[in-house]
Amino acid sequence: MIGTFHMIEGAPLWLTLMTFFLFSMGMARSAQDTNQKTYAFKVFLDDDEIGFQRFVVSAKGTRTQINVEAEFDVKYFFITFYTYRHTNAEVWEGECLKEIRAKTNDNGESFFVEGTSKGGKLRLHTH
Repeated sequence: MIGTFHMIEGAPLWLTLMTFFLFSMGMARSAQDTNQKTYAFKVFLDDDEIGFQRFVVSAKGTRTQINVEAEFDVKYFFITFYTYRHTNAEVWEGECLKEIRAKTNDNGESFFVEGTSKGGKLRLHTH
């Protein structure tokens, strides 16, 4: 499935990405009966294509793995003013998040989230 997505005008980037994350949670539920689905979106800022976001959802029984990749580059002529790179891997058991690994480079500033479920609790490490 390929679609287009326009960033929400005036909304911060984190809000747009959280919308994608919530969308991926819904896909995890619908992917239970299939082996693998890919959802790819072109991302636009106004009328200019600035990159893509892709979700790969793999399911086996009640276990679902979601891999996300996003790349955005905002350019004016040949000069890049903003870059964004994001990768995310999630493992779900039913509707419970069991594991997550996410890396983001937001215009040179790096962030990560790593989490694992143990004893019914999800432990997260961030930076």
